[in-house]
Amino acid sequence: MKHRAWITEALRLHFEEHLFRVEAGRRLGVPKTT
Repeated sequence: MKHRAWITEALRLHFEEHLFRVEAGRRLGVPKTT
């Protein structure tokens, strides 16, 4: 249960970071490199 919760948390943080980078790049007008 704890292991599964850790995976969910890691995926959530990764997804939020991805959205943050996309939004930041969109505002700055920089094309996504990776």
